[in-house]
Amino acid sequence: MCQINGFQQVEEELRLIVEKTPNLIWVATPDGSITFCNQSLADYTGLKCEQIMKENWLRFIHPGEQHAAAAAWKEAVQTDSVYEEEHRLGNGAGGTYHWFLVRVVPLKKVGGSTVKWLGVCTNIDEQKRLEKSLRVSEACFSALFQSNILGLTIGDSNGLIHDANEAFLSMLGYTRDELLNGTVRVEALTPPESHSLNKQIFRNLLETGVLSPIEKDHLSKDGNLVPTLVGAALLEGEQSQHIAFLLDMTERKELERRKDEFISIASHELKVPLTALTLLSSRLRKKLTGNDGFAAEQVLTRMEGQVRTLTRLINDLLDVSKIQMGKFDYADESLDLASLIHEVVAECQHATTTHTLEVHGALSGSFVGDRDRLSQVVTNLLTNAVKYSPQANRVDIHLSRSSGYARIHVQDYGVGIPKEQQQIIFERFNRGTYSRKERAFPGLGMGLYIAQEIVKHYQGEILVESEEGKGAIFTLSLPMAL
Repeated sequence: MCQINGFQQVEEELRLIVEKTPNLIWVATPDGSITFCNQSLADYTGLKCEQIMKENWLRFIHPGEQHAAAAAWKEAVQTDSVYEEEHRLGNGAGGTYHWFLVRVVPLKKVGGSTVKWLGVCTNIDEQKRLEKSLRVSEACFSALFQSNILGLTIGDSNGLIHDANEAFLSMLGYTRDELLNGTVRVEALTPPESHSLNKQIFRNLLETGVLSPIEKDHLSKDGNLVPTLVGAALLEGEQSQHIAFLLDMTERKELERRKDEFISIASHELKVPLTALTLLSSRLRKKLTGNDGFAAEQVLTRMEGQVRTLTRLINDLLDVSKIQMGKFDYADESLDLASLIHEVVAECQHATTTHTLEVHGALSGSFVGDRDRLSQVVTNLLTNAVKYSPQANRVDIHLSRSSGYARIHVQDYGVGIPKEQQQIIFERFNRGTYSRKERAFPGLGMGLYIAQEIVKHYQGEILVESEEGKGAIFTLSLPMAL
């Protein structure tokens, strides 16, 4: 009698454990019919235990998984082996499905044959969400890492870089083999004068977990300084490893340098005519006081020249601004391009006493365009040809037509343009080599930029052929009407 009571007590304790566990527990026959379930399964499905025990356990699986689950269950029963799969089970209360690890083991009688099956379903929904979130995060990081939009590295507080993307390696001139063999270290990338800054950066990173973006120079493999914007953050769960980004600031620094240079040059170029006007107005006052009409007229002529210079500089600045804002207007009309070129040549010839401007060849056909804008283009090419050939005495203009395009070649015999500078001279405020030298050739570097924008508007182009010290040929090509 005591033994029976002991078994009853153990059975009662086991039943209590089964009822209180958050896992969904059930017992089924080999055909899947449920013969017992705990309260957790009833609460989850929203059914009473009596209702559940009339169902096949496969019925609670997501419809999209039931066919595969039935096949796997059949095989488990036939082989008398454990069934273990991840399934989405229907929640009766919310009509939703949550992920569970479903494990079903055979219950054997004393003789060894299986009589029933015990199923235990463990909720892994949160784990699945975390895994999905991790996969998304890894995919996002991988996409950013491989996009090469900016340099990315993974390193440690000892200065070793464990991994880096191609943008970082390319920025500093290293190969992946050099990265893998440990050649690429923070110490080697840091200029001597920045070592103390580096130590402070690592201290702050370890203390706060984050390095806010700062500007810092890095040494490339060939010893050149590369200005960069750097930021970093400690990796979660790691004491010393961090991820860092590097943004190459070379182009921005060059733009800042050009901006500062432009402001300096512009100040000088605008100051010269203003100073001249001040002096000339003082002289004019004296001449008028002395009733010297002829001398006063000469002074006025020179003042008008300075006013024109000032007006041209201001107009160029306004044109650049309009181009940038997309407000550069065109008043198109049908033009005789050859006549327009001859008119511009005559005007430029009148303005120079040092060079002879000679037109060769002929050009026929009409062109639809803005007279003033096209005159501006040709004027710029001619005045540049005169300006940059101070030792020469002529500029040749060759006119021709081929493949439906008008070709205007402006040839000077001056200082020429180095090959590496022949594209950047068309950039805004960039005068190539001459912007870095003494101001032997005045100007703000706007003329060719404006000219190219005008020509591009008409689907044309401006090309340059030159060799330093041997002059230059600028070719203007414009599509002619049929």
